[in-house]
Amino acid sequence: MQVRVRTQNVTPNELAKALSGYIIEEHIGDDVIDYLQKSDGHDHEHEPIPERYMKSIVRRMNETFDHLRVRLDQNLDKWFQMIGQQKGRHWRRTRNPRMPYVLTDEEIDELRSLIESHFKMAIGVQVRIPKDTQKQWQQAGITLPQADMQRYIIESYVAGRMQSILKDGDSYAHMKRLAAQVPMTRQDELMVQAAEKNAAKYIVGYGRRLGDLAEDMLLDKHKGIVHDMVQHYFSGELTHTTYNKEGFTPEEVEAKLATGKAVRGWQELSTELKNRFKAADAGRDWDRVARSETRYAANLGSIMNIQQEGGGDPENIAMYYHVHDKACKHCKTVYLHPDGTPRLFPLSTILANITETGGMNVGLKSSLIGEPGGWVANALLHPNCQCLPHRFIARYANFTPKESDLL
Repeated sequence: MQVRVRTQNVTPNELAKALSGYIIEEHIGDDVIDYLQKSDGHDHEHEPIPERYMKSIVRRMNETFDHLRVRLDQNLDKWFQMIGQQKGRHWRRTRNPRMPYVLTDEEIDELRSLIESHFKMAIGVQVRIPKDTQKQWQQAGITLPQADMQRYIIESYVAGRMQSILKDGDSYAHMKRLAAQVPMTRQDELMVQAAEKNAAKYIVGYGRRLGDLAEDMLLDKHKGIVHDMVQHYFSGELTHTTYNKEGFTPEEVEAKLATGKAVRGWQELSTELKNRFKAADAGRDWDRVARSETRYAANLGSIMNIQQEGGGDPENIAMYYHVHDKACKHCKTVYLHPDGTPRLFPLSTILANITETGGMNVGLKSSLIGEPGGWVANALLHPNCQCLPHRFIARYANFTPKESDLL
């Protein structure tokens, strides 16, 4: 269908409102969004507003994370300086001192707590730190960040409900203002709580991974990290890790100790630890968390929107997933028939899968798709999944569903 539009004496905003009204009246919103999604990916001005909104959320989440990691780097420097000063005093006044650059188990536990606390604070998880430790940190100038990543999960969920707001929006800026005013039902609140809990698990888990890296660096003598650092330090042979902005894997760390510059003092020991935090595996892991958790929350919002627009009864509402041409084979197996036709799912099936799995296929196997214990259609099939849920309306669909899929 082609529509000829005369724009004489009509402002761009008035034209946008008129076209939005027409799209909604004719129930072709999904078709329009689908068309825009298939348009040139570099033409950001013509991306669906929810997608542009999602990208802005992920960008701000990454910026928050960058600030958080900068603060962590600063606090690590202060913590190591504090430990160095304590051990320096101990070294000078003790008759038979232990080696000043070896951390005790209690100190390593405190280091883990310091690292993990940054990420717990960011997602609103309560942090319990002994008062004497708090006092020492305060004296050393160590302050935990007051980031709030929970709001990004809420905003992502709201982004999934954008289709119900689009009819009132005439610009991206207006859309963002309207998003802040979306009334949350009890069902919405429960879904957001589930998304927040899921995000907390992964974001706090990221901090735990960094804590593991720190502990491995200091304790894993089988891999030779601590042994080499201590022995080379006292022999003056310990050298700085070669910095690579592209990052490097933990397995490559030992091979990178060859710059010829000796590591001296606690501050440089802290730098070595932070270089290990820059490992490519850790960086990729955070990027996966940011994009996956925001997409997961957004898809929950879309699924709730599908239920609302479909009349509320999930047994009588059919949905499908928009699968990108370059999607992985698992997405195509779950969401498409062998000939590429989208599979239809009763909304009740998707909601049951979300209830049973938490919305992601954690603990299930991609190798068992179609069998017990295998991946199932879900809010998010796998980390970084870009498949989007859509309501199926037969008269406006751009594909003919299989008869076996029809409700």
